[in-house]
Formats: sequence, structure tokens, C-alpha cells
Amino acid sequence: MSVYFLGELPVVGVVALLFGAWLKLKQQVFWREKHLWIISSFFGLLVCILANSRGAILGLVIAITVSGFFIKRKWLWFGICALAIVIALISPAIRQKAILIVTGKDVSTDVRQVLWKGTWRLLKARPLIGSGLGNFPQVYKKYKLPQHVELLQYPHNIALNVWTELGLPGLIFSIVAIFWLIIKLFAHLRGKNPFALSGLLAWTALVIHGLVDAPFFKNDLSVLTVLFFLLAVFLPKPLDT
Repeated sequence: MSVYFLGELPVVGVVALLFGAWLKLKQQVFWREKHLWIISSFFGLLVCILANSRGAILGLVIAITVSGFFIKRKWLWFGICALAIVIALISPAIRQKAILIVTGKDVSTDVRQVLWKGTWRLLKARPLIGSGLGNFPQVYKKYKLPQHVELLQYPHNIALNVWTELGLPGLIFSIVAIFWLIIKLFAHLRGKNPFALSGLLAWTALVIHGLVDAPFFKNDLSVLTVLFFLLAVFLPKPLDT
């Protein structure tokens, strides 16, 4: 199991587990099941941190913060999240890393910026068809910037990934599909379906991670994406029905 996979799976899985656990605890399920959810959430979060996937951790943090919109004590929740971020930034190592990332001086950030610029050059030359499915590394060689010497399989951005792989029609279809998915999840939220919040937060984490990485096309992760899409499409009924 790759570190990359370990970095992505907890983002989707832990978000669902954390808030699924919270919802289940409110429904007074059996204590053994409560402990199973809590233990699974803890180890899933631990794996996410140990994998050191900054995109995955960012997605998880934003998803947890967004959950505050769906609880009664919103401002208390947002205050706790803000306090947790401030406490994390007190650490010199975390603060220095954050500064490097924000300013673009971090090696990984710099590589992505150069990659995105080269990918945009590719798309301006081939806007309709992109590079074609699975052809990005070969086509990208012609458009990459001179300072980019690292060979990467994908552009590491959800929009650029879809556009290069599936062309402009694929990008348009994907945008429509995402909006349809959001509307469906919110409809289930209004119906007080306890699975809908977990699905919405899981997709939030997945999309945030997708802004700086490639969690949608890479082998095992593409299967994970399809599974969560199907989960949202065929959302189960509330547990109390």
C-alpha cells in the first residue's frame, strides 16, 4: 500500500467516519458499535497525519471546519477550529512550513506551479481534446517549461486533470456532474439523512485535495472516487426508517 494511497484514503474515510460516528452516537447505538466508530476514526486520522500528505490534511481540516454550518452551535465550532489552527501554528516547524507553502518557496509548491503553467500551455494549444486519456506525460514534454525536469503522470489539479485527460467536453460534463451531486446531497440533508453529511464532507475533502494533487485518476484512487460517487448517487435511507 503506497504512502500516496495512505494519504488519500483517510481524507475520504476519516471524514465519513468522524461525522458518521457523531451522528450515530446521537442515535444512541450500542456501545460496542460506538467504540468501533471512534477507534476507526482515530486510526484513520493517525494514518492521514503519518502519510504527510499536505493536500489530504488540508482537505480534512476544511471539511471538518465546513461541518460547522450543519450544527446548532456554529460559532462555537468555528471558534474551536480557529483555536486549533492557531495552536498548530505556534509550532515553529509547522509555521515555517506553512510560510514556505503560501509564499511558493516550498519545493513541492514550486514544482506544482511550474507544472500548472506548462499544462496551461498544452491546453491553449489543444483546448478541445487535451492530451488524451493516459497520454499526458508524452504530450506534456512538448509544452513543459525548461525548469521543469520532473516527469509526472498528471497535472496535479482536478480541473487540469479532467481537461487534459477527457478534453473540454469531459471537463464540462464533470462540472455538471459535480453540481448535480451537490444538489442531490443537499436534498438528502434537508431530508435529515444522516449519510448525506458524511458524503458531502467526504467529497469536500476529496475536491480540496484534488486542487493540488491527483486523487481522481490514479489507479486505486480512481476506484475510491467511483465508489464514493456511487454512494452519493444511491444514498441509503436514514437508519431510523
